[in-house]
Amino acid sequence: MKNRLGINDNELANLDYSNILEQILACLKSKNPYAFTQDGQRLELKIYEIATELLSKKLESPLS
Repeated sequence: MKNRLGINDNELANLDYSNILEQILACLKSKNPYAFTQDGQRLELKIYEIATELLSKKLESPLS
């Protein structure tokens, strides 16, 4: 038996995340979400800044 990934005749809704992904990419291009901690030993990803910016925009539903 092989695993296959494909489009079948099923009842699942088709989702389109392209708008959300474009907005995330625009956020990443406009600001650097990475920062070193004060001790310089770790790299942080400030994902909350991206999430906050995305929440302030009107995003299309992936169901549309």
